[in-house]
Amino acid sequence: MASHRPATRELAERHSMGTRVTLLWNEDTRKLWLRVHELAHDVTLVIPVEPQNALDAFHHPYVYASHPQGNAGAAAPRA
Repeated sequence: MASHRPATRELAERHSMGTRVTLLWNEDTRKLWLRVHELAHDVTLVIPVEPQNALDAFHHPYVYASHPQGNAGAAAPRA
């Protein structure tokens, strides 16, 4: 019997100066996004990214948070 894997996978995670950046991928939809959690303010940004930009976005998420072509992040307080 095969085990069921979640569709969303964590590809990478890093911590820097009170910010946690996680690169996520949905196997079913093939979508990639970043989750950027600012610990000091308890705010999370969700930033969709294109596959060709994933690594750069992972290292420079705030550049992609304000990208004009569909990569704008949405700030959401952590629930």
